[in-house]
Amino acid sequence: MEITVSPELEAIISKARDEAMRTGHYGLGVDHLVLGALRHSDNRFCKALGALGISMAELKEHIDAQVFRPSPVPFNDGGRIGLAHSALSALNLSIYESLKEGSSQPGPEHLLIAASRCGKCAFQDFLSSRGITTAMLEDAVAGKNVPQKARKAPLPDADDIARALEA
Repeated sequence: MEITVSPELEAIISKARDEAMRTGHYGLGVDHLVLGALRHSDNRFCKALGALGISMAELKEHIDAQVFRPSPVPFNDGGRIGLAHSALSALNLSIYESLKEGSSQPGPEHLLIAASRCGKCAFQDFLSSRGITTAMLEDAVAGKNVPQKARKAPLPDADDIARALEA
């Protein structure tokens, strides 16, 4: 079976390279792949996150805050950008995810699941802080009804506490 990368995933990888340069990294990591997917925007990666109530702008801001360096990679050094181990792992896992569903062409949705499984990164921190699991991402990619996160009840005010103590 021949594995081929979908045109969408190719575009995301290209945009990820640009993101690595923009954020000042010579090593393109998982977070750059995520930024590339967000920059590409109209894909199953972003649609699945949107189905879970994730703001793409908040996610980008969170990742930028974690990975941004003071100086971008100069344009003439663009050829020196290489895949970091984490990105290589994510892309390999993307192939595995596509094969699990019987496809030999990994796409953005497979990258989403793979990125959620790779080592520590700002993307995982963001998902974790919002209670988003890989299983929830898989359901969102599959178009299953995604449970809305339980909303926290507002904290009681002093009057509510006083009434509860009187009872």
